[in-house]
Amino acid sequence: MQHMHLLTNGAIARMLDNDTAFQPTLQVLDVKKIVTGQSGLRFRLVLSDGLFYLQGMLASQCTDLVNASDLRKFSVIRLKEFVCNNINGKKICVVIQCEVVSQLGGGIGAPANALQTNPAQMQASMSSSAQQPPQQQQQPPAAAHAQQHGAAQGRMNPMAQNQNRPAPPSNQQAFHQRNAAPNYFSQAQPHGQGMGSEDSIQPVSSLNPYQNSWKIKVRCTQKENFKYYHNQKGEGKLFGLDFLDKDGTEIRAVAFNEAAEKFFPIFEKNGVYLISKGQVRLARKGFSHVKNDYSITLNMDAQVIPVHHDNNEIETQKYKFVQIADIQRVEPKSFVDVIGVVMDVGPITTILSSKTQKELKRRNLKIADQTAKIDITLWSADAESFDEEKLNQRENTILAFKGCKVSEFGGRSLSASGFIDFHPDRPETRQLLAWLSSNGGNIQNAQLTELTTGARTVSQNAQRLTFGEAKDMDLGMKANRKDAAFFTVVASITTVAQSTDRKPWYEANPDQNSDAKNAKVTPAGDGKWLCEKNGKTYNSYLPRYILRFCATDFTGNIWLTAFNENAEKILGKTAVEAENLLNTDSNAYEEIFKAVQFKKFVFTCKAYSDVWEDSQRVRYDVHAVAPCDPGQESEKLIEKIQLLQNLKLNSGIP
Repeated sequence: MQHMHLLTNGAIARMLDNDTAFQPTLQVLDVKKIVTGQSGLRFRLVLSDGLFYLQGMLASQCTDLVNASDLRKFSVIRLKEFVCNNINGKKICVVIQCEVVSQLGGGIGAPANALQTNPAQMQASMSSSAQQPPQQQQQPPAAAHAQQHGAAQGRMNPMAQNQNRPAPPSNQQAFHQRNAAPNYFSQAQPHGQGMGSEDSIQPVSSLNPYQNSWKIKVRCTQKENFKYYHNQKGEGKLFGLDFLDKDGTEIRAVAFNEAAEKFFPIFEKNGVYLISKGQVRLARKGFSHVKNDYSITLNMDAQVIPVHHDNNEIETQKYKFVQIADIQRVEPKSFVDVIGVVMDVGPITTILSSKTQKELKRRNLKIADQTAKIDITLWSADAESFDEEKLNQRENTILAFKGCKVSEFGGRSLSASGFIDFHPDRPETRQLLAWLSSNGGNIQNAQLTELTTGARTVSQNAQRLTFGEAKDMDLGMKANRKDAAFFTVVASITTVAQSTDRKPWYEANPDQNSDAKNAKVTPAGDGKWLCEKNGKTYNSYLPRYILRFCATDFTGNIWLTAFNENAEKILGKTAVEAENLLNTDSNAYEEIFKAVQFKKFVFTCKAYSDVWEDSQRVRYDVHAVAPCDPGQESEKLIEKIQLLQNLKLNSGIP
């Protein structure tokens, strides 16, 4: 038959026997586009060896071949990597990697459906085929006969086939072994071969979405708290995990709703587990610092068994440190691991999340290594845990950060989104200590490049402006919340927006140990309060300030918003105390706000663009506040007067 020599004889029969230890050349008889709910656009194939054909599915990484019209109907392709799985009771070949060999104008031979042909018919058809592939024609007759006979007998006698099959190349053998292995999780196993056994464990690097069964042994390096979401399908919750195996390969895992409830109490950070039956999917890049093409979804059928006898074969954390100076060449929104000496610990502040409209705690640190220094932001629990007291327990505290997100904010800065290790026992720590010793043991003596030079630093040493100057400069008009502009101003409070019907606080989650602390709660009836963030009800709430007021200097006025901590500094009372006075002594309550009217403060303001009632405006939040010190302000005025006098003298003006 014409062109029959282009195809691998007996390939379909071998593939049906789960033989993945060769790279068959086949013809594509048909290509059909399909759309799946989870994987999106995919292509279904019909693959033929000239005698038999089999249904196939093209992996997503190969779809570009079809889109570029390189792979089409009647193309001859070589399968470089593939698996044959039972899907809905049918054998399907999943093509993971392939290359196009040639293009033909028609089909080769008259292939029959391999799944509707019994082994005897297959053997008879292959035996009657007169044309053999070129590599078989060059073999001695006995060898060619043995190879053909072995392929034909494979479906009837797998043992005979394995005896005649050559050993797979080293780069394919592991893949063949893991896919041809028995299904340890759906069949009765011999003693020692069940889920709890550590036999047949495969490396995380070998996982892919096309396997029916797998088992891995991993350490949990990171366990997140519950997150709650609301979308078109309804409400739900999830939590995420980071895993690491003994080969140093990481993978992300997530569990939703009932599965999240099932597995959350099982996993502990730093624990070791045997895991199987989860669903391997393509990873959502950009949402995790874990560098893996795939992620695991732990559904209700997944099996997780803790390993109590840990022999420390899996390290506790894997780092790939980047020197701080090199971060300026890293693309924004990428993830990096860094280690450095703490130079400065900023105060904890509160911001309002633009996505959830909830308050978030944050703290800025400045860290340095031998090459440069950079600002890094800690959030929520980390911001509260890594405070001045903890970080100043020892001189020259060293912190290692896993999975920091790189930002363009203020030049280059980092956001801590993963694991933080306090003074880790690592070679990099000892190198930093040796470097510090060469600088006299004082990090401040080191002459280093500052990578964070923009708005983040300005927020602490912001330029002094008047309200009129800030407006004339359109400060914040072109900045979003993340890239906000900062300035300081001396101004007096003239009006506070409050009344008995319009209280300057909101009802917040009272559980300060909860991941949803400070989130808004709403009345649920019967005196209960519902937290939308975690779905729990509480017997009470905690009032927290959102204080709106008008501040005025000699050039004009601006309305400012101060959140809880800054509002307490302004009013001198907590929101709890203010609410108690509202309920018990209305005159004393009103006096809280009258007392601050026309009182002068130094405000550090954060200006950024916002939309209100379909109109763009600049919003001003209080980033920091302190009472105005007349002595310090007088010194600043004297400095300005002297500067003006010097300018006058230098210009020659009489």
